[in-house]
Amino acid sequence: MKELSYKAPAEWVAEEPSNAMRKAQYRVPDRSGRAGPASLTLFNFGGPASTLESNIERWEGQMGGGEADVKKIEGAACPATLVDISGTYSGDDRTNPLENARLLVGVVETSKGTWYFKLVGPAATVDGWKIPYIDFLKGVRAAE
Repeated sequence: MKELSYKAPAEWVAEEPSNAMRKAQYRVPDRSGRAGPASLTLFNFGGPASTLESNIERWEGQMGGGEADVKKIEGAACPATLVDISGTYSGDDRTNPLENARLLVGVVETSKGTWYFKLVGPAATVDGWKIPYIDFLKGVRAAE
């Protein structure tokens, strides 16, 4: 991707983005082999996007009203925030809810805009990736 520089873990399988809003999409396997895969999608809305608070409110709604834990990511190449929510994931369309799910969103602010890395899936799968995911987010930067 020409606007952003990052290195996805080798285990993540790049997929064709399923809609035009997604800049990239990955299937993320369960590291323990006991749960289904998670999905990582990358968004950049271009121009001014909604506030972090309004996005958190929407994500909490997608997770059945679960409360978000929000923390700054220390040591990141660009200012980055991690949003962590557990609950029943229904997405925007509210069909096929996934119980016992977890959503991690890395919000990375670069000179080329704010980028949203949304990792969602079975809690067991996402739990196993939390530390590598944060390490991944620390390396995200604007492409030169």
